[in-house]
Amino acid sequence: MDTNDIGSPEFTVVRKGYDQAEVRAFFAELSTSVQTCDIGLRAIETAARTEAARLIEEADRASSEVRERADSYAADKMASADLALAEAEVVHAEGLAAAQARAAEAVEQSERMLGAAEANAAARVAAAEEHARVRSAAILDRTKQRLQRLLDAETDVHIRLTAAMSSTLAPTGHPLERADEALLDLAFAEFFMSDIEHDESRAWILSDHAG
Repeated sequence: MDTNDIGSPEFTVVRKGYDQAEVRAFFAELSTSVQTCDIGLRAIETAARTEAARLIEEADRASSEVRERADSYAADKMASADLALAEAEVVHAEGLAAAQARAAEAVEQSERMLGAAEANAAARVAAAEEHARVRSAAILDRTKQRLQRLLDAETDVHIRLTAAMSSTLAPTGHPLERADEALLDLAFAEFFMSDIEHDESRAWILSDHAG
């Protein structure tokens, strides 16, 4: 029996109406068809639920896989970021260490250059002091020699004047003769006729420092 048979049943017409046997047979068959439909509907509903559960399970599994892949991807990215950060920190530390080493080397080099400059300056000062000492000693020695010659000349002049005065028997207070004055001029000629601008010993004697 299909839907057409159910919707438009046909019965044999008898004197008292429809054939009762056919009507009962129809309802019996209809009941069987309804039961069959109920069973089919329940089977379809069960199958639909099963399929829905399967689809939900697959969706959950797919969602879990997606989440796992996303978590794995995120973990990989985090690991890569951590590695990059660690490498950057290493590079920064190495760069800082290199900069500190260069700065220390520059300071050390500056200290060496300063030490060398100070040593050179000290050597130049010592050399200048030694040169001044030697020059002063030479000037003092020449001054002593010239003073000694001056004293010798004065002694010689004194002897000569004494001899000249004794030989002339000049009266007391009588002025010296021109020849005797010439002896005195000759005695001092070596000292007083020298170049004062180029003779340190003579310049020193004639200065205020000679005493």
